Amino acid sequence: MNMMVPLKLELLNEGLFLKEVESAFAELQTQALAYGAKYKKEAIGKKSKLTIEIEMKHLSVELNDYSITTNTKKALPQPPAITTRGIGDCDKDGAMILFVRQEGSGFDTPRQQTIPMGSEKESEK
Repeated sequence: MNMMVPLKLELLNEGLFLKEVESAFAELQTQALAYGAKYKKEAIGKKSKLTIEIEMKHLSVELNDYSITTNTKKALPQPPAITTRGIGDCDKDGAMILFVRQEGSGFDTPRQQTIPMGSEKESEK
């Protein structure tokens, strides 16, 4: 006989809810650590979040019954924006365009902050 028992967290979703939460929490930790390892200083202050929702909905007065819905949501930080530094100058046809380094053109590396000036015409001489 299927007997009714008091509701507890370990009974939600026929006993799977807490396993789902544990799994989502483990994934969140793994992903947060991977983010920190990849983005280093840019990861400082970024947040990873696990939201656990339990919704109880009253279905009828006659039976005094409810539906209980569970959900877990993970929110991870987005990759940091990347800034490329460019310098405006004239190309060989005299049109004003942006020049950038092929590597190291960001603002965060002091030794890369000086981009050689001069038009393509001058560098071809």
